[in-house]
Amino acid sequence: EEERSTVVRKGRVSQEWVESLLAKGGRRRSRQEVGGEEDWFETARKEMEQGLVEFPSRRTEDWRFTQLRNLYLAELSVDAEKVADLKISAAVDLWRASDAAAVVVVLDGVWDRKRTLVHDPQLSAASVGSWGELSDEIKDQVRGMVNDPRSETVKDPFGKLNSAGLEDIVVLTLPKGVSLSGPVQFLSLWSSRSMETEHLGFCHPRLIVLAEPDSEATVLECHGTVDDVSHVFVNSATDFLVKESSRVRHILVSDFADADYHINTTHASVLQAGSYDWVGLTFGSEVTRVTLGVDLVEDGSSTSLLGLQVADGQRTLDIHSRITHAKPNCNSSQLQKNIAMDRGHSVFRGRVIVDRGAVQTNSDQLCRSLLLSDRAQIDTMPNLEINCDDVKCSHGATVADLEDDEVFYLASRGIDAGTARYLLIGGFATEVLERIPLPNIVNRARDRIQKIASKIRLQSQNPPSTQSVAL
Repeated sequence: EEERSTVVRKGRVSQEWVESLLAKGGRRRSRQEVGGEEDWFETARKEMEQGLVEFPSRRTEDWRFTQLRNLYLAELSVDAEKVADLKISAAVDLWRASDAAAVVVVLDGVWDRKRTLVHDPQLSAASVGSWGELSDEIKDQVRGMVNDPRSETVKDPFGKLNSAGLEDIVVLTLPKGVSLSGPVQFLSLWSSRSMETEHLGFCHPRLIVLAEPDSEATVLECHGTVDDVSHVFVNSATDFLVKESSRVRHILVSDFADADYHINTTHASVLQAGSYDWVGLTFGSEVTRVTLGVDLVEDGSSTSLLGLQVADGQRTLDIHSRITHAKPNCNSSQLQKNIAMDRGHSVFRGRVIVDRGAVQTNSDQLCRSLLLSDRAQIDTMPNLEINCDDVKCSHGATVADLEDDEVFYLASRGIDAGTARYLLIGGFATEVLERIPLPNIVNRARDRIQKIASKIRLQSQNPPSTQSVAL
C-alpha cells in the first residue's frame, strides 16, 4: 500500500491497478465471441498491458482540477455478487422512460437481453446488437469511428481504458429515414456488491450509435446504481456517427452515491447538414468527469450542448468539452450551468476550435454558475481558438451568488425565504431539467436543490473561492 501511494504521489498509476481494471474484460471475451479476429479493443488492451498509456494526474493540464488520487489508490474488486433480482427489477423500473421507443439495459457493463425491450416497430431487432452480431459493413463503419485520431475515446486515457477493459459493446443503428417519437434509452446500472466491503467495483459500459441519413431520434443514456451501499467506478464511453441530414439528440444522466466514481468519454462526428444536440445532468458521486468532443466535419453541420452540474457535499463534478468546426457554414452553441454548495467543486473547461477555411462559422459559448457557499469552488474556463476570418464567435462566463434583492422581492409577495431560494435555484436549473424525460430522476435532482436551498446563508463573511478565465 505504501509503495502504491508513492507511485500515485509521483503522478503515475501502478500497473497493478491497470491490470485489475482489465481483468474482467480479459476473462469474459474470447476470440470466438468477437468474431475470431484481433480488433480495436484487443489492440487497446495490449497497449494497456504494456504500460504505453499514461494516466492523468494533477500535473496534467486538462485534469488539474480533478482529484483522482483516491481512485488510483482504491482496492478494486474483480469478483462481485449480484444483488437480489427484485432489487434490479425495481431499479430498472425507477429509471425506465415511460415513452421510450426502446430500453436497452446494461448491468455491470454487460448487455442484459432479458430486460431489453423494443417498443417502436420502426426499430427492428437488428437495430440493437453486440459486436459479434454485426454485419461486416457495420463493423467497418464502427472501426472507422473508434480509430478516428480526433476522437476523445481514442485520445483520452480513460476512453482507451474503456476499449481495453470492456466486456460487451452495444451498437445502436438508427435506420435511414426513420423518425422516432420516443427516446431510445441506454440504461447502464451497477448491480453487484463487492466481496470486500471496502473494495471498489468497476465496469466499462460501451455504446456506439450509427445514425443513418435522414434519421431522427433521441438517445437517452443513463448511468446509476441498483444499490447505494455498493461502491463502484464506472468508466463509460460513447461514440456517435451522425450522417447526412440526420438529427440526434443525446441526453446524458449521471446519478451515483457519494463514494462512487463516474468517468464518461463521448465523441460525435457530424456529417453534412446533420445535427448533434447534447443535454447533460450530473448530480452524484464523489467524482464525475465528462469528456465530450464534437467534430463538425462537413458543410452545414451543427451542434448544441446544454449541461447542468449540481455539486454539493464534497463532490467534484467536471465537464471538459471540445467543439471543432472543420468545414464552412457550421453552427454551434453551448450553455453550461453549474451549482456549487458546501465543499462542492464544479469545473468547466470548454474549447471551441475553428479550423482554417471554416468560414461562415457561427458559435456561442456561455457558462453560468451559482456559488452558494464560502467553501465551495467553481473553476470555469471558456476557450476560443479561431484560425480564419469571416466568423461570428462569442464566449463568456459568470459566477454569482443569489442576490438578496431577489429573495426580498419574493418575500414581499408572501413567499418565505427558504421557498424563495428554492424557486430561484430551481429556476436556474429548469432549462436543463425540463429536457430530461425521467420524472423520478428529475424529482431527485429537485430534492437535492431543495436540500441546498435549505442550507444557504446569503450573508457570507468570507469571499467564495472562484476562478473564471476566458481565453
